[in-house]
Amino acid sequence: MPSQGTEHISIGQYCVAMAVAIVTLMELLDTTILNAALPAMSASFRTDVLSLRLAITSYLVTLAIFIPISGWVADRYGPKRTIIAATLVFTGSSALCGLSTTLPQLVTGRILQGIGGAMMTPVARIVLVRLFRDRGEYAFQKVVGLIAVPLVVGPVLGPVLGGWLTTNLSWHWIFFVNLPIGLVAALAIGFLLRNEPASERQPFDWPGFLGAGAGLAVMTVCLELADDRNLPLRFTAGTGLAGLALLFWVIHRSRGRAGAIFDPSLYRIPSFRLGGMLTILATTVATGMMVLIPTLFQIGFGMNPFHAGLMTVGLPLGIVTMKPAIAGTFRLMGRRRVLTLYPLLMGASMISFRYLSPQVPTPAVFLLLYVYGLWYSVHGNVVNVVPYLDVPQDSISRATSMQSTLYQFSLSLGVSFGALLLNALLIGYNLRLDGSASPETVLRVFHDAFTVCGALLVLIAGLSWVCSGSINLREESAQPRP
Repeated sequence: MPSQGTEHISIGQYCVAMAVAIVTLMELLDTTILNAALPAMSASFRTDVLSLRLAITSYLVTLAIFIPISGWVADRYGPKRTIIAATLVFTGSSALCGLSTTLPQLVTGRILQGIGGAMMTPVARIVLVRLFRDRGEYAFQKVVGLIAVPLVVGPVLGPVLGGWLTTNLSWHWIFFVNLPIGLVAALAIGFLLRNEPASERQPFDWPGFLGAGAGLAVMTVCLELADDRNLPLRFTAGTGLAGLALLFWVIHRSRGRAGAIFDPSLYRIPSFRLGGMLTILATTVATGMMVLIPTLFQIGFGMNPFHAGLMTVGLPLGIVTMKPAIAGTFRLMGRRRVLTLYPLLMGASMISFRYLSPQVPTPAVFLLLYVYGLWYSVHGNVVNVVPYLDVPQDSISRATSMQSTLYQFSLSLGVSFGALLLNALLIGYNLRLDGSASPETVLRVFHDAFTVCGALLVLIAGLSWVCSGSINLREESAQPRP
């Protein structure tokens, strides 16, 4: 259990947090920014949009393969060297993507981006946990709120920024925009951060790396293809089971093994177990809803991708508004109440999306998304703070790799969940989104999907209440320290 240190945070330490938050934002923007540019890129490469999905899938698969070893790399070479090298690799490969003239060149650039991105976000978490956790949970919550902003805003802003850049400049700029950001972030980290490799260096777990990488890659591809009706269900299900079998083998092999890629014993730690549960469940449902909202605006409201993205601006504004209040909310209400209340309010807000329709005034749509963004903002802090509260200092790197892997997998699972939920409801209504159905019927499908997502989050809130009450989480005092 971490010792309680001073809660004072210097300007220099805030600058470190801002620098690592920038690289996190850059990596997460590139997870979704391509979606809005696919039609323009398809015309440029003279290929179909379906083939271009390979550029998205290759990036996600590379993340899945290399995120699990980010903790080992940070321990071996130090967080400073690792994050600078990763940022430069990501920035350089962004330039290669922007200069691509063929699909193989683009895919190669995206794979290199994935290698850099796989190290940036997890190692940024390691830096924050080591710097701020022992200053007390209140200070930890405040600073981690900075990096939680890009974690929850990045995937939302990606389609909006991608649509604007593609419409007003060209698709190449969705990659070129990373160049000044990456160079400035690498310079800032070089000046502000000390390099601290681990005193004990474990040998690299090659069997674990190959097994986990293969399993996560197969699962990621399976989730990407889950909504493709042209593929037989047996093929998709068989692929997913093969990926799960590999992951179960890696986890079983890792039990009690020093230096293993995955350390299942970390889930014996109450805070890590609870944080992981909320990460996989709440992130999956929330990400599924993120898929449904822009689709509703395009299909149900008849908007183009850019205007549909603009309609969601209330969500990131709500996220940013809530950030300064989250640390005080945890201190005032206590951890168990907050961890139960925020998924409950997220679920209630999702259910309120049943009232979205073209007849609803734009300010009302903005308000509904803004209110949802307030509660979703808390989730960003939860996945970055709660899992690490009781993790021993010498296990932080391994815990960060595991939590980052879980979060990235949850994002992929959430995208597939949203698409599968929508497809299941369309099959239930015997509909297709090809213009043959009436607008009222299409809206009903989306409204039912929002209700399902909201109900699931209400159930998650109940599960959080039970789990947080049955374990001995260390509670912070409700009164400010002198």
